[in-house]
Amino acid sequence: MPRALRVLRALFSLKATLSALTFLFVAFLLLSLYFYTPPGYREWLAELGVSVPRLWGWALMYLLGTIAYTAAAVLLGKGGRDARDTVLVILALDALVIMADTAMLLAGDPLVDHWVVGVMAWTFVVVPRLLVPALFLLLLTTKASRAWLRATD
Repeated sequence: MPRALRVLRALFSLKATLSALTFLFVAFLLLSLYFYTPPGYREWLAELGVSVPRLWGWALMYLLGTIAYTAAAVLLGKGGRDARDTVLVILALDALVIMADTAMLLAGDPLVDHWVVGVMAWTFVVVPRLLVPALFLLLLTTKASRAWLRATD
């Protein structure tokens, strides 16, 4: 297995672990919301700009991200074109989720009062968040990675 794919597998495992920890944190926030709500908790969430539907969206997003990135790390170890295609689909879905989450974030932001400000804010938030999937895509498409995935098909 080429070094780029080994690094990619390690990064996928790290991303899956971070997604799992974030899912646990969001689940804790949801449990706090429904089972034991401290005084001022809803106001605190509102000050942070976090709504209950957004918390549920995050929980679903991070749970699916954990499963997807774990599956991607396992499939990359096996190799083959199916692994490459599956990883490409996972990266595309991750990019779409990032863009949708950012759009949802900026839709409720009171500071975004004009479409130009919205486009600029969306660009400054989306571009850094898309750097991680872009790095993963770059590692997947190196010449050695493509050759190894073809050889293990």
